[in-house]
Amino acid sequence: MWNKDEIKGKGKQISGAIKDKAGELIKDPKLEAKGEAERIAGNLQEKSGKARRKTGEAVQKSAERLPANFSTRFLNAHRNFYSGLGETGGSICSCEKYF
Repeated sequence: MWNKDEIKGKGKQISGAIKDKAGELIKDPKLEAKGEAERIAGNLQEKSGKARRKTGEAVQKSAERLPANFSTRFLNAHRNFYSGLGETGGSICSCEKYF
């Protein structure tokens, strides 16, 4: 499923292509250049949105392969490590807020 950057980027590509062609038809080089620039910007926005989506899917897929009790096991090991250092009152690390 596409994200908002992919959709907006595709819209800019279409809008830019229309302006580019209109500029060619009415012989307006400024409009043509503006359309070409908008089309390129839309292409970049779509590609960055796609890269973000693919990265998110890869992270999700990796997370699904972790054991169901991974976060509990990680936090217990984390707490045991820091308690072995003689830490009193709270954790040295703030990573617990992510679990």
